[in-house]
Amino acid sequence: MIPAHLTLQRVAGFAALAAIAVPLLILLSWAYEASWLTAVHPSFGTIKPITLLSILLCGFSLWLLSDEGAVTVTGRRAAQAGAGLACLLAGLTLAEYLFAVDVGIDLWFLEGRDIDSSAHPGRMAPSTAIVSLLLGLALLSLDHPLSNGHYPSQYAALLGGTIGGIALVGYLYGVRSLYKVGSFATISMYSATLMFLIGLGILASRPMRGFMATLMSEDLGGVMLRQVLPFAVFLPILAGWIRITAQRSGYYEFNFGVALAVAAVMLIMLTLLWFLAAHLNRTDGQKKHILQILQQREARHRLALKAGRMGTFHQDLDQQTLMFSPELEAMFGLLPMSFGSTFAAFLALVHSEDKQRVERTVEEAIRNRSAYEFECRVHRALPPSEAWIAVVAQVLPDTSGSPRQITGVMFDVTERKRSETALRESEERFRHLFEQASDGIVIADMTGQYLDVNSRACHMLGYSRDELLSMKIADLFAPHEQSRLSEILMELLEGQRHSGEWRLQRKDGTAISVEMSAKLQPDGRWHAILRDITERKRAEAGLRESEAHFRMLADATPVLVWMAGADRLRTWLNRSWIEYTGRDLEDELGDGWAEGIHPDDRATALARYRSHFGRLEPFELEYRLRRHDGRYGWILDRAVPLTTADGSITGYLGAALDITDRKHAEEQLQQWTGELEQRVHERTEALVRSQARLRALALDLSATEQQERRRLATELHDYLAQLLVVARMKLGQAKPQAREPKLQQLLNDADDVLTQSLNYTRSLVAELSPQVLYQFGLPAALKWLAGQMKTHGLAVTVTTALDRLPLEEDHAVIMYQSVRELLFNVVKHAGTDEASIVLSRSVDDLIVVTVSDRGRGFDPASMTEADRTSPGRFGLFNVQERIEAVGGRLALDSHEGRGTSITLMVPLSHAQDSAREMGSSRPTQPDSLPNPPSQRLRVLLVDDHAMVRQGLRSVLENYQDLEVVGEAGDGETAVSLAASLKPDVVVMDINMPRVDGIEATRRILSSDHTVVVIGLSVQNEHHVEEAMLAAGAAVFVTKERAAVQLYEAIVSTVRART
Repeated sequence: MIPAHLTLQRVAGFAALAAIAVPLLILLSWAYEASWLTAVHPSFGTIKPITLLSILLCGFSLWLLSDEGAVTVTGRRAAQAGAGLACLLAGLTLAEYLFAVDVGIDLWFLEGRDIDSSAHPGRMAPSTAIVSLLLGLALLSLDHPLSNGHYPSQYAALLGGTIGGIALVGYLYGVRSLYKVGSFATISMYSATLMFLIGLGILASRPMRGFMATLMSEDLGGVMLRQVLPFAVFLPILAGWIRITAQRSGYYEFNFGVALAVAAVMLIMLTLLWFLAAHLNRTDGQKKHILQILQQREARHRLALKAGRMGTFHQDLDQQTLMFSPELEAMFGLLPMSFGSTFAAFLALVHSEDKQRVERTVEEAIRNRSAYEFECRVHRALPPSEAWIAVVAQVLPDTSGSPRQITGVMFDVTERKRSETALRESEERFRHLFEQASDGIVIADMTGQYLDVNSRACHMLGYSRDELLSMKIADLFAPHEQSRLSEILMELLEGQRHSGEWRLQRKDGTAISVEMSAKLQPDGRWHAILRDITERKRAEAGLRESEAHFRMLADATPVLVWMAGADRLRTWLNRSWIEYTGRDLEDELGDGWAEGIHPDDRATALARYRSHFGRLEPFELEYRLRRHDGRYGWILDRAVPLTTADGSITGYLGAALDITDRKHAEEQLQQWTGELEQRVHERTEALVRSQARLRALALDLSATEQQERRRLATELHDYLAQLLVVARMKLGQAKPQAREPKLQQLLNDADDVLTQSLNYTRSLVAELSPQVLYQFGLPAALKWLAGQMKTHGLAVTVTTALDRLPLEEDHAVIMYQSVRELLFNVVKHAGTDEASIVLSRSVDDLIVVTVSDRGRGFDPASMTEADRTSPGRFGLFNVQERIEAVGGRLALDSHEGRGTSITLMVPLSHAQDSAREMGSSRPTQPDSLPNPPSQRLRVLLVDDHAMVRQGLRSVLENYQDLEVVGEAGDGETAVSLAASLKPDVVVMDINMPRVDGIEATRRILSSDHTVVVIGLSVQNEHHVEEAMLAAGAAVFVTKERAAVQLYEAIVSTVRART
């Protein structure tokens, strides 16, 4: 069945041909004075030449444009020219009517012809001109839609065709007013018919556009419209014609005729509507049924797509849109409705290495209007991953052949790609195993032709691979074994696996023994594994000879040798066994040998004998066996299972020794062992007590060492360092008074010597006993130690959230010294320049210090006793001893090449932190009384060394704007004097008894925040300065620079405050 739109396109072509043929026929009739057309209908005489020319031009244009797919550029231009000329003629005619002018086109082709009696002879009727203009405009704008999608050409053609149809109805009814207006020329029946056909042809030429698409739709509305339209148009015309004809014949009067026509139309329309309603009900039922089927198919389709991990897509090339199905969005890991709906959005998901290939494939398919398929990698959104997809699609052109749409399906082939990759890897592994197998492997077809062999088979047989592939199996068998080949084939065809020993001929003519295992595969090829057993055969022959020698040797040895089968029964006993028991061989075989076992040992020995046999394992038994003289001797019976080449157990071989003398010796040894264990126990208890005493002594020695170190450090700090500081101060005072250059140089040299001495003293004090440990606690001491290790080439990172710890001083010292020793071990042995210290407090009140590095590490199990007693270093074991002596423990984690981590854990002291109280409990008296107040800056000197205070006083008294109002030797006295003397500046030493300078600074500033405190210390460590500044000191000056910087620091700080 021809589709409706193709039928309408044929109608358009027929209308065009009619509009061309009829005018040409009329023109020919005029040329030859034919009168038969007038006989057909008298309106022939009213046809005007201009009308025929307009109809001919419109028909010509319609003929060129009727088949949209075949329209060429030249044809379209020619059609537009014809339609434009028709519009021009009609427009000129209407202008003549409107403006009462005559342009001279009315009398074309009228010479020698009869002219009708109309008002304007030779001029087409106004209605004809209007229809010609409408049809010409429709042809000019045929393929030019408006922005809203409507086609003006269809409305113009519909209006023009309707006017022509009304004229035809006028001729049908005989109503002149329908085809003639006033005194103007009439529309001939020929003109009306052709104009109606041209309007119909224009509408039929583009049936799938504009409002014609509604008529051609396969939906319910389109079907109903196509069925109702003929009746809606022709039934009223037919009813009117019947009424007028009957009325003119005198069958009824006018009023009855009108009522009858109305009733007839109503009845016909009611019948039609009733029929359409029934048809619509059936169609709607069918539609619902089809819709249900489609929904079921759609559901199955969705399930199939989901199960097959695939989805569909549709691309509109005109709108530049790309729509994904929900399955496809899920496959790409996209949220619902989150896809960008463009081809560019899809390309954004494609892997960058595949993007150009995908674009080229799609563009080529669009150019060729063909199907395409490809595979590419894409990026999944959720979860983020890379996947493989396969795309199969078809470019869909429109009726003109232009590509409009692309529809297709995408498959998730990630698993297939992985399977292919795994298959390739599996094939590679198989080929590797095939070539590296220790046995020969051959593959042959059913004719015996070799298809593949591995390297081992080539080496075994002495042929190259190409030589073997040109041979058959029979070529390698010895002549006397050719007949066995047919038996092998029969076994293989029956699905059995063949296993057997064969003799094969090598290329050099020698024969080898092989053990062959063959199996027929489903593809008709059989695989065989060949194992060269030539050496095994030789070994078996040697084994048989060796067994004979063994029996001879076993009979000659004094050891009692026996053999038993898998059923535990003795099958052979050597001569020594028979001579030992004094019984006949027949009596001892089987279970007879057990009769000689001592009654007290028999049940136990036989039970163990059977148990070991059941487990098929070597065993050893001791029991008493009756000798030939009737006495019992102790026997040590050892046995091992006898196995074949395939690993199966065939029995046991045993050898028994007379151990009677050894048993007596063991009894004596057991007695001595008891005595020795008692003595070892006593010695162990003594050693444990000695160890406890030694550990306590070691702890005391360590404490004594730390006390002596601290005493020496205190002596150096309190006396030597202070003397050096005072000496530098005196030199600083003497330098300005020296006028001679030599004397100045000598003073400078002396100052350098004192500076080096002071630096060395500080270093020595820090080595002996770091003051930061006693002043600021373990966390600060470890940070200071980390800084000191930089001088040894080790960068240490300290991680802790603790500032102070309630840790006993001796425990803190041991922890500090242990960490220091561990860091030096890193420097000496780890082979790295980085280490870390982590200090924390556990929930069970343990101080945990972990020292770790990423050096070469070591195996803790490989440490020897020499490591414990290694001279010249603290030693890891000594660290452990000291930590355990204070109730702690050490954990070691080290691996070769991965570094070492050592954790020290020491219990906390539950005593609260308190200020260190040293010296007497009463404040010392001030060294000088306060001076009367003056306008100069009032300075209070605080230092626990009188010489330093005197040196500072002598430096400051040289300045007229300073006045030393008092001195204090400790922190408590400084606080008291500051309250009573109200100094402007307090020069505060840090290291002092009773209350140190940091705490004294806090107390003074809490009472009077206007006082300026200058921190002073013989130490130049950064943490000391930070602690003093944190307490409120305005500036920090070292004692060695006090002679130069102290005055400037006082004046600049006071000025900054004011």
